[in-house]
Amino acid sequence: MTPVIAPPSPAPYLPRRGERYRLVVPNAPIAPEIVRDFVATVLWAAGHAPSSTTPGAV
Repeated sequence: MTPVIAPPSPAPYLPRRGERYRLVVPNAPIAPEIVRDFVATVLWAAGHAPSSTTPGAV
């Protein structure tokens, strides 16, 4: 039997320092609330929000 050599796995994508992402929201009166809740949820899920807060809480 001949040996099979698998190619190396591709390197994972690592964002560069300072890379930014843009969030696009609808132009509606409720848009600021949508963005606020989204950012709060992301921060909460990443562990960057105070433990006493929950996503969507005012």
